[in-house]
Amino acid sequence: MLRKILKHEFKATYRLFVPLYIVLAALTGLSFLIYALFHKQESVLSVIVFGLTTLVIILGYFFILMAPYVFLSMRFYRTTATREAYLTFTVPADTKTILFGKYLNALFWSVLTSVLCYLSFFIFTRFTGDIQGAFEIDENRALFLLSILLSISLAILTIFTAISLSQLVREHRVLASLGFAAALYTIQQIVSVVVMLPIMLKRPDHGVALGMHPDFSGEQLIFLISFAISIVFSIAYFLISNYMLKKKLNLL
Repeated sequence: MLRKILKHEFKATYRLFVPLYIVLAALTGLSFLIYALFHKQESVLSVIVFGLTTLVIILGYFFILMAPYVFLSMRFYRTTATREAYLTFTVPADTKTILFGKYLNALFWSVLTSVLCYLSFFIFTRFTGDIQGAFEIDENRALFLLSILLSISLAILTIFTAISLSQLVREHRVLASLGFAAALYTIQQIVSVVVMLPIMLKRPDHGVALGMHPDFSGEQLIFLISFAISIVFSIAYFLISNYMLKKKLNLL
């Protein structure tokens, strides 16, 4: 059943992302064009045009990176908190399977969008300058990439949980979802600071004092503790979302 849910979610969302990736390709081409035309120009007009177009391109990349969260949160809200949810929850699958399918679909599009933006940036900077080693994978870089993946996953589940918690209110659910999202993010930051601050104040070699291997750096220790925090919050958010959608469903 999970496969059917994923197939349905993919068919319902790919139409949103194909135009987005066309825009990304256009932004990449525009970046090349603006760089080729203006990077060696010294006139005031050229500098202004270069600066303004660069700002537009940066804002375009930012919008593309944020688009999956906006598009998919809108779809999640529409299919779980409005009358469309009657169709969502009448499929022959339990709530956690439906939720997991939506999560995997959102994770796929969010990661793919991030990877394509990074490839666009890599291609552009490869053309304009030397960034040797950008794709070299060492131990710390692998940890960094894993932390990005976990951050994307946690962001998706934070959105899902905030929207699910909005089932507790009858009116102004969009505003309630934003409020819950802000509250959840604040809780995450407080817990992260409380857990991480004592370790960050220690010297890196204090990892040994915490029972770590002598070759285990303080940076790696911080990464792993951050992973643990993200995983714990992700599991908690999934369970909360599943409970709210299963036990507290209150459709508009």
